[in-house]
Amino acid sequence: MHPKHCRDTERNARRMEIKLRADEAKSMAKHVQSEAGAARDQMDNLRGRLNSLTDSFTGKSQVAFDNAFNEWKSGADQMLLGLDSLGEFLSSAAATIEQTDQRIASKLSSG
Repeated sequence: MHPKHCRDTERNARRMEIKLRADEAKSMAKHVQSEAGAARDQMDNLRGRLNSLTDSFTGKSQVAFDNAFNEWKSGADQMLLGLDSLGEFLSSAAATIEQTDQRIASKLSSG
């Protein structure tokens, strides 16, 4: 890595800038959580419908279907966990931004 690039990266790392507003983070968190709930409902519905097909297959076809179904369930569960985590992160970010703003305002008004 080029030395100038290292210095620029270090300088930028020390200079923090938060461009996300608390209200934006809260709004997006609510949106992500709402979408996660809708996705969860759709996945549960689809899971039930697909699960009813289990008895439709026999032999190697049943094994192949079960494997594909389990792989899909695992992926769907991971996606839902990811949405939940993202919603929680955005909610936490909003709270942190608000707290930081309040601390700065308090320091400035008392100083």
